[in-house]
Amino acid sequence: MNVDLINGLFEAGGAYCTWRNAWQLHKDQEIKGVYWPLTAFFTAWGVWNLWYYPALGQWFSFYAGIVLVTGNLLWVAQIIWFHGARPCPNCECNSGWTRHLGMNNDEVVEACEDHRPGWRSK
Repeated sequence: MNVDLINGLFEAGGAYCTWRNAWQLHKDQEIKGVYWPLTAFFTAWGVWNLWYYPALGQWFSFYAGIVLVTGNLLWVAQIIWFHGARPCPNCECNSGWTRHLGMNNDEVVEACEDHRPGWRSK
């Protein structure tokens, strides 16, 4: 087995994990216990690898790297979207979804009542 194939298999394994991570984030739409700049860093490194691997003639690594970096880009894009100022999914206020990060459902309801009294009756 050559070194490109071995590295490509590691990249492919990372790609599977990255896409699984992005799918879980999409399902949960919740960010807890994650330091997102870490994935942003590895995404930038992955973009670099898309230039670096062909320069070395490592095509297995390159193709697996494409899958890995797109999964990372999707994950980072979701983080940016979830942290963005979009309407609260509970009371539809414009204070932004980030107001409720890390809260359980009861805390979210209480927070929405605090800044938007009577929102549940609408």
